[in-house]
Amino acid sequence: MPIKRRPSKAKATTQAPSAAPISADVDCDEITILSVIEDLLPNGSHFEPIEKTGDASIDHIQRLLIPPRWPADVFAVAAKLMEVSGCYTEASLVDGHYLRHGVYINEVLDAADEWRRSGQCPRVVKEWWYDLLIVHGNVGLAEIKASVPYSPVILTLMRLLSVADEASAGVGWISRGEDKATEITERAALSLLDRVGEVDRAALLPYVPHSICEKVPPTKLTVLPKSLTPSVGCTVRAMSHHLALLPPTTVVQSEWVLPDNGPSGNTMRLLVIPFPFRVDDESFVAAGPTREMDSGAKMQPYFTVKPTWLKKPRTVTAKMLRDELIAPLVEQAIAKFGSNSIDGVLFPECALTEELANQLLDVLARRPIPGLKFLITGTMAAGEPGNETYDGQPGRNRAKTMVFARGNVKLSERVLYDKAHSKHHRWALDKDQIKRYGLTGIPSPAPLKVWEHIAVDGRQLPFLALHDDLCMTVLICEDLARADPAMSVIRSVGPNLVVALLMDGPQLAVRWPGRYATVLAEDPGSSVLSITSAGMVDRSNLGERNPARAVGLWRHDQGSNTELYLPANHQGLVLTVIAEKDEQYSLDHRTDLKTTRRWKLETVTPLAVDADWL
Repeated sequence: MPIKRRPSKAKATTQAPSAAPISADVDCDEITILSVIEDLLPNGSHFEPIEKTGDASIDHIQRLLIPPRWPADVFAVAAKLMEVSGCYTEASLVDGHYLRHGVYINEVLDAADEWRRSGQCPRVVKEWWYDLLIVHGNVGLAEIKASVPYSPVILTLMRLLSVADEASAGVGWISRGEDKATEITERAALSLLDRVGEVDRAALLPYVPHSICEKVPPTKLTVLPKSLTPSVGCTVRAMSHHLALLPPTTVVQSEWVLPDNGPSGNTMRLLVIPFPFRVDDESFVAAGPTREMDSGAKMQPYFTVKPTWLKKPRTVTAKMLRDELIAPLVEQAIAKFGSNSIDGVLFPECALTEELANQLLDVLARRPIPGLKFLITGTMAAGEPGNETYDGQPGRNRAKTMVFARGNVKLSERVLYDKAHSKHHRWALDKDQIKRYGLTGIPSPAPLKVWEHIAVDGRQLPFLALHDDLCMTVLICEDLARADPAMSVIRSVGPNLVVALLMDGPQLAVRWPGRYATVLAEDPGSSVLSITSAGMVDRSNLGERNPARAVGLWRHDQGSNTELYLPANHQGLVLTVIAEKDEQYSLDHRTDLKTTRRWKLETVTPLAVDADWL
């Protein structure tokens, strides 16, 4: 008998209605397991030919009867069902007995091992999938809940989620050594790498880098590799070690970046350059007045940022940045720590214009700096101020990531990755901030705020697998403090390191960056580095009796905040961070076998250069 979607209580019907997308205003009593699966797999779950029966209902079910061959699709279905039903709260103990739970873990690990070794969906997983569709397909989401005896549908969902998660161990990273590579990890890596050589294009995953699913479209949901499993809380993201369930690309366009620029050890050094070292009052310009509208509404005022630091005392060029700032600092680091000692260079929010950053990329590609794997900088494009009748043109505030190949490669292959993503939230200056920074060109119409005049483009969030055991993401100022839309994604993926580029005052543990860094350090356990420009720190300190020139703040899991101070007449800080092994456990008690790495700050080394324009 064909399985049908449960008819609405308001109006019974004998027809199986088409699947409806899951939304917040749909009564869960009207949604069944089958309808969710139909919604997530609109083109079916498999690629096998279907023998037509003449019965549309039976033919429809045949499109879903075989489980997806790719683990991420099985994970997407099971994780989504557990999330929308809330039944993940029952994952900690099968049938209330640890011996039965041990049996569940063993059968999941055995099936996952077979899936990894063969590259084919195991028979037992096909049986679990069949059980989900045929036995439990008509179960409504509201019925998937705690019960005595233990609900069999919850156990089926747990098995499918966990086996897909375990089968995906190592997905999203470069497998170093034949003993670590599987067909699953190799297929994912080939799909994610920009240059894959002569491979069968049909074998590549269709939705990378935004999702590693094969059958579930990214407009439904997305799945990406994962770094950290939360050690606190009871959420569906705590159910997995290797895969993350994320919103569709229409909500936030997440991206997994896998540039293969060589193996790495357990030590990484980051060169923080808190440029600009001077920010003038004239850098902040009023961009639009307060405007009265009907019914008491008010259009709040805007401000824009002009990069005067790039014009005075001399016009800054990409060549000057490389030859008189970045390269001399790297050379000093090499003298202290050895060759190829600097992995990445970090500049704060709005440090460079978009044009200058692109020119710097070209200069670094043509004349590489030894050992440099990546450079991340805040970029800006100033907006056009408005007036009483004209709203002007918004500017742009972005974070640009450049990733470079190591070794002697031809010019066309030196840049592995070059993209910029926009700030998700505008800065709102209040009266106290305007006073503290001494911004005489900005009116302070309290209680109104003055808003940053930038475009908020489609939300993007890159996760950069820049190191064998480092997944890093980059936020821009306000995005560190706002929950939507980035924070739920960050907590699901669990990057090892979150870098926040700020245009802010001193990075002190008692200020807002310290508070929000503490939240991420606890859940999902990320290390957090916030950096700002020395020029903004100095502006903020104008009225301070004991100014604190803290241009950065580091926080890691189970550690305290470390304020990063820039001494006078210095232009860079080298942060030496060490990767330490950690064992993590999922909500259902599976171990990750100590594959997790946590980055902890070891030392901070200030460096200085001699350049008259700084």
